[in-house]
Amino acid sequence: MVEHRMRKSRRGQRTAWTRAAGVIVAAMVVASSCSGGDDGATAEPTVTPDQTETPTVEVDDPTPTAAPTATPDDVEVEEPTVTPESELEAAVGVWEQFWDVAGAPDDDLESAAVVESLLTPESADVVFGTVRGSADRTVTNFPVVDDDGVGGFVVNDCMFMSPPLSGPTVWFSARLIPDDAGGWLVDDLVVESLDSCVPAVLAREAVAGYEAYWDARLEYWDPPDVENELVTQTMTGVHLELISDLLVQSEQDGWAFRGRPETHPEIVEVRSPTELVVLDCQVQDPLLGAYSLESGERLDDLVAPIADGQRDVRSAVMIEEDGFWKVSDRRGEVNTTCDLAPTEFGLLTV
Repeated sequence: MVEHRMRKSRRGQRTAWTRAAGVIVAAMVVASSCSGGDDGATAEPTVTPDQTETPTVEVDDPTPTAAPTATPDDVEVEEPTVTPESELEAAVGVWEQFWDVAGAPDDDLESAAVVESLLTPESADVVFGTVRGSADRTVTNFPVVDDDGVGGFVVNDCMFMSPPLSGPTVWFSARLIPDDAGGWLVDDLVVESLDSCVPAVLAREAVAGYEAYWDARLEYWDPPDVENELVTQTMTGVHLELISDLLVQSEQDGWAFRGRPETHPEIVEVRSPTELVVLDCQVQDPLLGAYSLESGERLDDLVAPIADGQRDVRSAVMIEEDGFWKVSDRRGEVNTTCDLAPTEFGLLTV
């Protein structure tokens, strides 16, 4: 996203003009007279109230001689700048543009020219030596980009390729460097792994959906409520059908399912950008089981009691659907031996 920073320049002048009228002061009026008295006294001058006027000052309204200048808030100076965010966006755009044409067949000379224009010569050798061939490959990118500290970016991308090079995903890394024309080039392109990896964003979302599934069971199983919205938000496919039928049956029979295991999920398989497989070594909750809604009694004939320190292995196929990652199929083994994640079975997260 290109951002523009707005800077306000402050420039203001104040002008005022004041014109004062003259000050008129009424002074004293002196009256003198000569008395015919024998003492020869001279009358003192007097000031009567009627002879005194209060000084007044009249000020005309100030009239500016020029139009007022703009105040600081009235002036906005737009200074477009190239921000780190816009540089990152441009660099990632070149990376994705490159992969849009990198998997074209060898005989597509137009796409080959585009590829070469976006790569340094050494990186072009990697592409033409591994990715391009007789097949027309499509690529789905999940780039993770970091600043390289010297004006460019480092990108790691666990991407889906169809048809695949080996597994459904492959990990490429590269540097994105500025070119002389103000654009970006792909440099130091490396095939980090042809074995399956999982994009970090998909791993986070699928695992969060898996955890939400176990949390939701506490809501719709006690008491059983097949109409609870969490049922369809956390499950799909055959697993949704199975649990929905069980909820209806348990409501009729008057029992609830309680307890939540301590979960340790990891991604062990990627099938597509919307389908992953989770493996989970669970530490089981001692309270997990079926309970009578009427008496609260534990129904061990429906769900066997939990052994001390019991661990169960669960696997779940996670499907992204309607904005939610949902359990579509779930299998497992109870009271077995397993290691908590991360294990050797977990895929490399990029």
